[in-house]
Amino acid sequence: MDDSKLNQDTLQLLIPFVPSTTEIEKLKCYKESQPPNLGLPEKFLLVLMDIPEVYTRLKLWLFKLTFHTQLFEIKQREDSLINACSELRNSDKFTYLLEIILYIGNFLNCHSSRGGAWGFKLDSLLRLSEIKSKSNPEKTMLYFLVEIIKNDYPEISDFYHDLKSIEKAKEIIQLSSLSSEIEILENHLKELELFFNSPASEYGLFKPIMQSFITEAQNHIKSLKDLHKKACIDYNFILQFFGESNGLPVGTFFGTIHRFLLAFETTKFKLSREAALTCRHNLGKLGLEMPVSGGTLDRVIDGLKSGQAFDL
Repeated sequence: MDDSKLNQDTLQLLIPFVPSTTEIEKLKCYKESQPPNLGLPEKFLLVLMDIPEVYTRLKLWLFKLTFHTQLFEIKQREDSLINACSELRNSDKFTYLLEIILYIGNFLNCHSSRGGAWGFKLDSLLRLSEIKSKSNPEKTMLYFLVEIIKNDYPEISDFYHDLKSIEKAKEIIQLSSLSSEIEILENHLKELELFFNSPASEYGLFKPIMQSFITEAQNHIKSLKDLHKKACIDYNFILQFFGESNGLPVGTFFGTIHRFLLAFETTKFKLSREAALTCRHNLGKLGLEMPVSGGTLDRVIDGLKSGQAFDL
């Protein structure tokens, strides 16, 4: 069997046209003596009939051709999950941000039963953009949080740089989906091993080609299962670390954090734009213009504070 002639696309087109049992029975009479007007499709089916267990052979060959792609995709998702858990566990900036949010929440709720909390569920982060100021409904609690971080804790304002794997991890629906994908690979391999030990595998070069692949696939699947076990342990630990419920779907957990990151960054950008517009407005009153090049907003603000902007 030649990969260059029987590639993945060819196999996917060929497999549906493997003759059924009924078709084989009807064509048996033409094996010994083919009529001159026998069509090309029928001749093709006659050739396939000579190959024992042709449907199974083609399916297993397709499995061989797609195995490494499937393996790579599953491994990538496992790695993303492990990396995301590690980033969350080791990000001092994100942990400090959560501490600040808890402190603010306890301060605002000091006269209610919700004050003095030891922690909060991560989905509470999404509610920060829903709590609006009574004096200015356009400003939310998230807006004030970003403002506090920017002014008083600028060293943690770029905490999202610590959490680069969150976006990929949120695409994993749940751990069981990864387990199922590994199980599918394992079942296909078992099917191959079963056929490999049957008499039908002796036909052609199927057996010598598949022998080395089976050993290679066994090793890869064992490594993948070990990786998945580590991913499960790391994820369960991170759920416990943040006080979340056991069994919380991976996509829900990381999706919540990712949505908060986006909301934080969007608000941060909005705040910076408002500051730039305010600065431009104030400079306009002084007859000055925002520098197009060679300066930044911070330098303009420094100039206003120091009085250099008034040295006309």
